[in-house]
Amino acid sequence: MQDAIRFLDQAPDTALPIHVLLQEELDTFLAQQDSTLQLYVQSIRQDKNHAACYLLPGAKGKVEQVLLLVESKEDRFALAKNVALMPEGQYVLEAGLEDSQIESLALGFAMEAYRFDPYKKESKPQNKQLILAARFQEALLHQIQAVALLRDLINTPPNIMQPSYLANCAKKLGQSHGATCTIYKGQDIEEDFPLVHAVGKGSNDGPQVVHLQKGDPSLPRLVIIGKGVTFDTGGLDIKHAQGMLLMKKDMGGAAHALALAGWLWQQNLPLCIDVWIPCVENAISSNAFRPSDIIRSRKGISVEIGNTDAEGRLILADCITAATTKAPDLMIDFATLTGAARVALGPEVPAYFSNKQDLVERIMHTAKDCQDPLWPLPLHQPYKKLLHSDHADINNCGSSGLGGAITAALFLEEFMVQSCPWVHIDLMAYNTKSSPGHPLGGEAMGLWTMAKVIADYFKE
Repeated sequence: MQDAIRFLDQAPDTALPIHVLLQEELDTFLAQQDSTLQLYVQSIRQDKNHAACYLLPGAKGKVEQVLLLVESKEDRFALAKNVALMPEGQYVLEAGLEDSQIESLALGFAMEAYRFDPYKKESKPQNKQLILAARFQEALLHQIQAVALLRDLINTPPNIMQPSYLANCAKKLGQSHGATCTIYKGQDIEEDFPLVHAVGKGSNDGPQVVHLQKGDPSLPRLVIIGKGVTFDTGGLDIKHAQGMLLMKKDMGGAAHALALAGWLWQQNLPLCIDVWIPCVENAISSNAFRPSDIIRSRKGISVEIGNTDAEGRLILADCITAATTKAPDLMIDFATLTGAARVALGPEVPAYFSNKQDLVERIMHTAKDCQDPLWPLPLHQPYKKLLHSDHADINNCGSSGLGGAITAALFLEEFMVQSCPWVHIDLMAYNTKSSPGHPLGGEAMGLWTMAKVIADYFKE
């Protein structure tokens, strides 16, 4: 993915120019071309009202230019939609684009180039490359690296992506950015993170909790938490085969948390950033936790297990408690938490919840600007009654099959420090089919929105 872009102040003479134009700009462009090219474009142009890509030949019949007609130059995937049509080689975006438009088009180009093939005998080399001026390198590379890391983590098969492997990935990322790293496991997990221990104890690869921290503690404090269930069988409340098929992606929240943290650390924002990653496999064994078990959480709240397949909220709950010993200035958690959020919004639009209305509105507006959709759902307090337990303080599973994304968020809220601004993001983290810029497999969702929200939030 990173090889799809090359940063040079002077593009090679062999690089083919890409002209990105709106429909109303075409006549002006054609007026500057020779009559043969004008006639060629007019003869092959099918629809004057829609985007299109035209490969323009030179005198010898070989493609020498690419004409890309777009509905908006801000569309991140306008170029990605047409990469498959373009011959192998290097390309350069022609003048007439703003820097923000170039960055957006180039990011889509790179996202389309992503491949996950380390387990194949042969991998396809990158045969199409976009040349950009060196001034774009820092901003674009940070984004490309974040997306590639996130996708690679999610796409890694579950026989490799065990809890200890995910913990080690988090440790390596933290070390590469100079963050301090503390890993809790063994007896420490059982004593300090009892809900994490309960979920993960059924696996041969035991549960771990990773805590990364970087930044002066006197600075504003941002907490990022990511659900790291490396594979989810559903536990003793076992999933059916189809429901289990994509469960390698159940650590997609952790992948988002790590990718976002790495991106923010590269920007050297004046923040103290805390990252918490609970790493577990929800496995089936004689030692697995059971429906109707009652477990006392790190916060002291007793939790009755209504369903072992509602495990993500359990591991997040203990980390929320640990992270809010001192209330942070902002806390964000990412989790592939509920099918109910997918029923409500489909696979491409993550649901989010917040206890602060100004954050709800800020995220909604930013998501639109970033072409990175998120949509709010309410923390509807009357639904707390659905989490009632006759024998414990709370049940981990709602008593109704309705409103599951909301009851999951309300469960997490019970472990919050109420004064702490909090955003909970319930996301798919996966493309079930390929589309331009979005290959089948792990996917970044809400990453750009939350990076922008965080930068703006702490500027004020």
